[in-house]
This record gives sequence, structure tokens and C-alpha cells, in this order.
Amino acid sequence: MNYLSSVEINENQSANKRCYDGHIEKFVFTNSLECYGIKLKSHQDSKINFQSQYSSAIYVCVNLSSNVSLQLSCEKSQITIPPFASLLVPFQEAENISFKCKSLVDYDFLVLKVYQSHLDEDHLKLLQNLQKENVFLNPFTSQKRLIPNLAICEMARKLKHLDYISSENKFMARGYINIIIGMKFKEILCEQSSISNHLSGYEIQQLEMITAQIKENPQEDYTINDLCKKSGLSVSKLQAGFKEKHGCTVTIHIRNVRLEKALTM
Repeated sequence: MNYLSSVEINENQSANKRCYDGHIEKFVFTNSLECYGIKLKSHQDSKINFQSQYSSAIYVCVNLSSNVSLQLSCEKSQITIPPFASLLVPFQEAENISFKCKSLVDYDFLVLKVYQSHLDEDHLKLLQNLQKENVFLNPFTSQKRLIPNLAICEMARKLKHLDYISSENKFMARGYINIIIGMKFKEILCEQSSISNHLSGYEIQQLEMITAQIKENPQEDYTINDLCKKSGLSVSKLQAGFKEKHGCTVTIHIRNVRLEKALTM
């Protein structure tokens, strides 16, 4: 195995054509928040390593790929993160984590590193209690929680694609990070099946395709029936998927995208 972490990852974007195609983006927002956006294809089987001092930080890992699972190793645990799923790695297991990247496979994922100083006392107590109960990396329960969560993925994409140069966008980025952490806590505590659990991988990809098409061409006259025909989804699955992913109906999402585009013109 090669170790991509041996490649120097500077703030902003790093690339190394000798080892991989693509890039690793690192952004440090505060002394307690770091974000890594990774989209690459390794030339050979490799690993990406992350290290932190013992019990100093947690990691939230979001797999944004539509068809490639992510292999994560930490301490004695080996976890497979399916497409559109995410995992929270708590303090004691977060000292050394690594991601296995197979040769010539396209990977797309986000890693958030959140230090203790960013979390309040209630968050720390909750994390400690859940860790004592072996909730996070228990092989018998982790697979239940590793289901697609389109809302978390959508927020992670917004974070990855944000321009961090302006100060207002840096504030937005911190907000997105806090929302992702909050969503992950809610997912862990609720243990409820989301609509993603009732969508196949193909149906989730179709939902992503429709979302991208609306974003690229919001001016088109979309109807629910037309979108269902293009995606192959039923009306109920289309509406439920948009409700989870965007927090609103298809019609309201189209209106919001049009408003956002008008504001940028």
C-alpha cells in the first residue's frame, strides 16, 4: 500500500499526478474545525491516513459517491461506508483513521475533523455516553445506521462546493458543518429508517440526476409527471426523496433554485 498522507496536504487544494488523478482539499476554518474534500482516482492501491492526538477530535465521514463504497479503518474496526452514507468516529477511535483506495476507482467523500473545543458540555457528555454503550463502531449496530442519508449528503456537497475566499462564505461553511454534525447526532439517536432505506441505489442515482438537471436548467417548465418519466420514480418516491434531500416538495425546490439563480444574475 502507498500512503497518500505522505503527500503534503496544504490548505486549499493539493494534487499529485504521480500518485493520483483528482485532488484533496483541506480547509481550516478555526482552531477546532477542519474540512477535507477528497475526489480522486489512485494509480495503485493506496491509503489516506488521518491522525490526531488521543481523544482530541471526532471525525464525520460522508461518502458522496453514487456507486463506490468507502473502506475505513480505525483502531481495531474495519467499516464499509456505502454510497450516500456517513459515519461518526468518536474520540477514542479517532486517533488514527485511514481510508483504503483501490487502484483506478473513483472516490468522492468529505471528512470533517471536529476538535473537543468546538463542542459544548452537553455534546461531550452525549458522545461519552454513546461511546460507553459501544454505539458508534459496534459491528452489530453500525450497519443499521449506515443507510443512505440524502440530507447529509446534500449539505456535504454544499460545503465542498463553497468558495471559501470570502468571509461570509466561511461563516456559511461553519454553519454547514454544525448542521451536518447535528444531523448525524439526530440520525444516531433516532434510529429511524429514512426514505433512503426504501430507495434502491439506482433510484437514488436517478434522484441525484433530476436534482442536477433542475440546478443546471431551472428555467425549464418541469412537471411532476415529466420528472417521474425521466427518472423512472413513482410520484410518492420522487416527492419523499425530495422531502428528505431538500427538506421540501419538488415544486418548492424548483422555485427555490430559480430564486437562487435570479439573485446571482
